[in-house]
Amino acid sequence: MNKKAKKVYDLLISKPGYLKTSALTLKKEFFPSNNLQDVYDALRQARTDSKSVKVKLPKKATNKFDKNNVLIIGDTHEPFCKEGYLEFCLETQKKYNCGTVIHIGDLVDNHAVSYHESDPDGRSPGDEFKLALDNCQKWYKAFPDVLICIGNHDRLPFRKAYTAGLPKNWLKSYQEMFNSPVGWKWDFVHKFNNVIYQHGTGLSGEMASINAARENRQSTVIGHLHTVCNTRFLASFKDLIFGMNVGCGIDHAKYAFAYGRENTRKPVLSCGVVLNGKMPINVPMNL
Repeated sequence: MNKKAKKVYDLLISKPGYLKTSALTLKKEFFPSNNLQDVYDALRQARTDSKSVKVKLPKKATNKFDKNNVLIIGDTHEPFCKEGYLEFCLETQKKYNCGTVIHIGDLVDNHAVSYHESDPDGRSPGDEFKLALDNCQKWYKAFPDVLICIGNHDRLPFRKAYTAGLPKNWLKSYQEMFNSPVGWKWDFVHKFNNVIYQHGTGLSGEMASINAARENRQSTVIGHLHTVCNTRFLASFKDLIFGMNVGCGIDHAKYAFAYGRENTRKPVLSCGVVLNGKMPINVPMNL
């Protein structure tokens, strides 16, 4: 096995969830400069070796649910997510039979590299990011296939690179940076069952989601605004659309959210559900 094939092999052994991925997909997503035959050989060998050590591959939880029903996970801001929020999202998925999962964005917080003031007594950028990625592994295992919206906090490393004058071809993709499985699809906007899902960067206020729907001329779901959790409808002679803000999953007691500590209004812990592209449901978390 040559050096390039060994690199593929080492990745597969360390992350057995990728063993179900095809050689072509692995080459396209992670090893574009590798020969396809090398990737194939490494994949075949890794699959053989993983069986000898009895590696258990995660099951795809969404297979048994209705793909027309969507679970929307709110902002998680790892490593500052509320304890129990992941389990709450799993319970909601099961309750509403959701076979499609969308993360509305801000998977991680990146507090230490924010353009705003960061806590000098908080974790270093490296320590915070490592802990965030460790926590993300739980989400990847629980939800192996996710359409994830790119949030303003997810973008911070790219914005910092832009500020430093670094060209794009020096940077990793979102998938590489956050070590997410191939089932997680990153984009600023996702469209599913005639509903638009976007993070909501630049929007504000109680009417943010319905204003976004009006501007999109299409039902729209957003996150971003931690203290807003609502659904509003807008009817015309032509159609009926909705705007929905799903709330969030953050732990506001953590130092990353000290900016709102004195505010009377607190984040709403919740997730969202959209049934058949027609029925939006806000689901608050019991505390």
